[in-house]
This record gives sequence, structure tokens and C-alpha cells, in this order.
Amino acid sequence: MNIAPYKSKYGKAVSAKTILESNIQMAADNLFLLEARKEDLESAREIVNDVLCNTQNEVKGFIEEVVSLALSTVHGPEYSFEIDYTIKRNQSEANFYFVKNGEKYSPDFDSGGGVRDTAAFALRVVMYALMDPKPSPIFILDEPAKHLSYNLQELYGIMLNEISQLLGLQIITISQSVDCVREADRIYHVFMENEVSYVEEKHEQT
Repeated sequence: MNIAPYKSKYGKAVSAKTILESNIQMAADNLFLLEARKEDLESAREIVNDVLCNTQNEVKGFIEEVVSLALSTVHGPEYSFEIDYTIKRNQSEANFYFVKNGEKYSPDFDSGGGVRDTAAFALRVVMYALMDPKPSPIFILDEPAKHLSYNLQELYGIMLNEISQLLGLQIITISQSVDCVREADRIYHVFMENEVSYVEEKHEQT
């Protein structure tokens, strides 16, 4: 009986078995590496999420602090500002709220008295503070308190001064309200006589 063909088949089978075993080992090694990489990626994702959450909370706290300062200074200590984050379509969205006497409501339902205008100015200042690099720290405001009642004009000026010192800003305010500019470091009076404009510095804040 000629067993040569069987030896040949056996040899090929052994070679195929060896190749398969080698492939199985390579696959097992790759699986081990992939599992290790998956663990590394999951750990990295957790770190990134922690950093994002911490950064988000820091930014949230900064925005709430500045806007609450503006609102409470002008409209009273019963006012503050809060941000809530919600997840929609796998993305984080921020919702802004005014808080009055502990009750939250949307800025869309402004209670009047220029609350929304005060918050809008404070948010613009916050956006500037978060920019990197920052432009020149100078804000020019034209009649910023024109929508506020008379009794809030001076408080608005106090708020501008506090924001200026807090964020290191130079705020130039143009206003017909003496009360609004009473807290300014320098006051200039612009007037016209005989069709000629004059500018004089007011050394006394009256």
C-alpha cells in the first residue's frame, strides 16, 4: 500500500494546523492589545469628561457670580442668576434663569424694570472675560441705563464701577443721567454755547 499521498496530506494538515494556531495566537494577542487600548480610551474619556465637567462648573460659577452681582446691585439682593445644563441630542445645552426671592423663571418672562437689560450687559462682559486672547479692555456705553427707572440710575452706575474693578475694565459711559455717572472715576460735561461744543471736567461728582 502506498502511504506517500497520506503522508503528504498529513504534512499539509500539520502545516495548516500550525498556521491556524499561529493565527489564533496573533488574534489573541491583538485582542489583548485592543482590550488594553479600550481600557485606556475609557480611562482617557473619563479624565476628559471630568476635566470638561470641572471646566464647565468653573465657567458656570463665574458667569453666575458676575451676572448675579449686576442684578443684585441694581435691582436688589432678592435677584440672582443661575444656569442649568441639560443633555439634548447627546449635547450639553445651557438654560439661563433669573432667580427672585428663591423662585426661578425664564428671561423670556422678564419682570420689567430693565432686569433683562442689566443681565444682557453683564453677559456681554462675561463673554469678553472668557475670550482668549482678549481685545482691548475698553467698553463704550451709550445711554446704558435709559430703560431703567429714575431710582435705579445711580445703582446702575455703582454696578458699572463694581464690574469695572472686578474684571479690570475701562468703561466709558455716555449719559444724560447725572446719577448714572456719579460713581465714575472721571466725569466730563459736554455742552454747547453759540453753536460751539465745549468739554469740561467735573471735579465734583454732583
